[in-house]
Amino acid sequence: MRRFMLAIYLFACAFIGALAAANPPPPLVITDVTLIDGRGAAPRAHMTIRIEDGHLVEIARTSSKTLTGDVKIDGTGRFLVPGFFR
Repeated sequence: MRRFMLAIYLFACAFIGALAAANPPPPLVITDVTLIDGRGAAPRAHMTIRIEDGHLVEIARTSSKTLTGDVKIDGTGRFLVPGFFR
């Protein structure tokens, strides 16, 4: 019985992993945040960040460039520390 349950569990994990790989999340854009990069530099206010497939791919000043994405979040008054969680 345990082997059967283990086989079902492993099959389910493999199936869910295949679905996640086949359907990556849509690009995400977070606008007007204060970016703290963790390298000792001063925080950078009014930044827009684009995230694709869980990775930060582009950073720009909110006023200088418009980044496109399927999902947009207004981060006004919020702080962003990328790479803090994995």
